[in-house]
Order: sequence, then structure tokens, then C-alpha cells
Amino acid sequence: MFIQFASKFLSCRATVFVRPALFLFLSISSISCGHKLQLVETDRIVSLPSERGFDFCQGLEIGGYDYFVFTSFRTKKEVVLYNCHGEVYRRLSIDSLCRKEGIYLCDCYATPNKIILREVGENRVFEIDHNGELLNRYDYTYLSDVCGMKIHRPKLHQDSVLFMVTDSYRLNMGINPTEAVLWKANLKRGSEIEPLIDSFFCRFLDKGYTCSDYPIFTIADTSILIATAFCDTIYQYNLDGELVGLVPVDSRFFDAKIPSIPAERILDINETWMQNSWIEDIIYDPYRKVYYCVVNGPWKNERSRESDFSIIIYDSTLNPCAEQLFRGELYKSLCYVGRDGLYIMKRSSGNKLVFSLFKIQ
Repeated sequence: MFIQFASKFLSCRATVFVRPALFLFLSISSISCGHKLQLVETDRIVSLPSERGFDFCQGLEIGGYDYFVFTSFRTKKEVVLYNCHGEVYRRLSIDSLCRKEGIYLCDCYATPNKIILREVGENRVFEIDHNGELLNRYDYTYLSDVCGMKIHRPKLHQDSVLFMVTDSYRLNMGINPTEAVLWKANLKRGSEIEPLIDSFFCRFLDKGYTCSDYPIFTIADTSILIATAFCDTIYQYNLDGELVGLVPVDSRFFDAKIPSIPAERILDINETWMQNSWIEDIIYDPYRKVYYCVVNGPWKNERSRESDFSIIIYDSTLNPCAEQLFRGELYKSLCYVGRDGLYIMKRSSGNKLVFSLFKIQ
């Protein structure tokens, strides 16, 4: 089935043409899929106080309005929600929770009703409400004890199904192709976690090579898209974990694939980021029913990790519709979907975090 999908996909993107740059420095190339889409920068700028030592940032819609969620653990141990005017909408202190549970560092996934905290380095997940009160705790440390797995990027689907990706030495070496790369827990039925998608790392890893990477993924209405920096293909699954199709990431600006490296050179991984391009993120836009694939170019500087990047827009059936290039000295590849459009972080000096709103036209 996915072979038919891939051949259909390839045939629909046979025509490529280039439009002149219309806004500032942006280079736009539209790829034929029956629609001529482009991201247009608006005059809306969101300027937020720079949360020193913030560890995680996310966009969120509550009650029809866009918000930004910052998680800080190195300083105040708190989750802060800002509105688009840069004003604090809610500030949640989780210091007591961190002290009680022995949490040092977390990332989070916020929904309009709750926040999921994933403890970095430990396979524990905490569910809190928007007042900072603990609702549930989920302990998956046995994954680490049994097979050395670590969970990453927890995401809630319909506020009840928790999805998480994992990495491990065996998985990243492609040793065990049946080892799950994405896990699922239906929180309405309890906290038990079950493997959903087997590892696809063995498809592109040679023996003795590794990728030192955990996958990125996004959840749409009826499907899951998952990819890794070390492959130039997006894997599409349904919500039951069945492979539906393969989507090649054919960037006009970058070769979106990092080669796997010999296991003994794993400590030289920064050289790989300096010399190659890769898939940085996949984002589903539920308001406009499109997908954004962020492709990072090579780092220009190891210290700043500055790089140019592009955003490929795919329609609801995963046909590519446009690709747009962003210059790394002006923008960062940090993007959030809101009701009003796509927010892209601008590079700025000073004590502000600045996002520019882009709309599809």
C-alpha cells in the first residue's frame, strides 16, 4: 500500500517552478500539488520577556486565543503561560512538586486542560492541571531497567492518549528492528504503556553504525508522522501503528539526511551537524489542515548553532505544496502553530524573545 502511495506522491510533484522573493529576504519555491501556497510574514510581532534558563517552549491555544508556554527548571521551577501581548496569563510554581518527587529537569506538553511533564533522564511522567496541581504520575522506569530505553517528547492526543518516542543503544545501532520506537498509553484505561511502532532505524543503519538520535513525530486527526534526522523520509502510520505511506522529503535547498556514523565516532557528533542538513521537526496545523516540515541546514558555527533552514508545506494528503527558505541570521527554526497562523522565532539581541506571525496564502 505504501509503495502505491509513494509512486503516486512522486508523480504529483513532477513540476517545480520558482517564484521571485516577495517579502524581505525570503526565497520561495512552490512545488506543484494543485495548490499554490506560500507563507507570508504579517506585521504581527509577539515579544516576550526572556525567561532566563528556560528549558522548553511551546505554543498553545486556549479559548480561541494563542498562548506561549515556557518551562523553567534551572531557576524558579515553574511553567509560565504568556498571551500574544507578552503578558503573563498564568504562572505555575511546581517547585514543591519537584522537591517532593526529586525532579531536576523536565520538558512539557501543554493542552488547554492539562500539562504533561516528562522528567529528563528518568522515565517518569507527571500530569498536572493549569493550577499546578498534580493529577497523576506515571512511572515507566522499567523500560530503562529492562532494555535501557529512555522516553522523549510526550504528547497527548484528545487529552487521553499519551504518545512517547524512545531511544536506546540497541535501537540506535539498528540491532533490534522489533524494538519499539513509539509507545502509547491510554490514560483512561490506566497507565500501562504499550509498543505501537517498531523501529525503522534498521532500514537505513549499516552494521556497526549509529545515529545517536531519537525520532520526531506529530499527531494529526487520524495519523502519526514520524521521522529522524538520519533519514530523508517521513513515515506515515495510522493511530493503530500500521504503516500507511512513505513521504520523501525532497528539499530544493538542502539534502535532508545526515549519514549514520561509526559507533566509535559517536563523540564527534558535532562535526556531523556542521557538515550536513537534516529534518528538524514535523508540525501538524489542525486549523489549516497542512503539515510543516522544518529542514535545518548545516551549522555555521558550532557555538551558536546558527543555520539556514527551510519549511516545506504539505497538504492534508501529504502532497508537497511549497518550500520556503529562511536565513539563520534572522530567524531560528523554532516554530509554533496557533489559531492565527505559524509563529517563527526571530533572532534578536537583548532581553526579549520575539516571534513573527506567518499566514498561508
